[in-house]
Amino acid sequence: IGGWPFTVTLGINDVQVSGGQPMIPGGVGWTAPRVMLRVDLARPWQLDLTVSGAQSLRFGSDPVMPIMAETFRATVPLLRTGATQGYDLHATGMHIDLAPETEGQYQVSAGVVDCHLDLTPSAGAGASAVGFSLTADTIGLPAGVSWPLGPIVASISAEGDIAGPWPTERTPLSAATAWRDGGGSLELR
Repeated sequence: IGGWPFTVTLGINDVQVSGGQPMIPGGVGWTAPRVMLRVDLARPWQLDLTVSGAQSLRFGSDPVMPIMAETFRATVPLLRTGATQGYDLHATGMHIDLAPETEGQYQVSAGVVDCHLDLTPSAGAGASAVGFSLTADTIGLPAGVSWPLGPIVASISAEGDIAGPWPTERTPLSAATAWRDGGGSLELR
């Protein structure tokens, strides 16, 4: 604990986060050896997270995917300042091993990754429930695949909206059906 009086910082070791069931069969799990939480006096409505060390990510019963990054920072809102809440992620020198049992044959890397999400859980039919943008550069594709245009992508960017009512159903099929029937749509730009 430190940073007082202009910031408040808290370091947490051996972080494990899991959940997502039943929407994601088997759930999602994430681990990190150290997370630093920081709130700045000038922006008390925003929490900054900095992750250090080797992370891991798991979806359902799939193998655990190791993640390494030179820098890995996220910003999340602490206070509700409106109907829409913004979330940011910034990473540099990132490596994700999609199939660790193949000894790096399916590793993806990126020099820089920036992602922004705007979540509006109260969005109705035709309104954006999730707005997103993603940019990444110097993307190394898995060596275990022969890529027609080569193993490196210089840059990629995408933005879009997922519109429609926020799913409240408990299973993926019923949530997707309710979202579709409620006018849900995906727009990529």
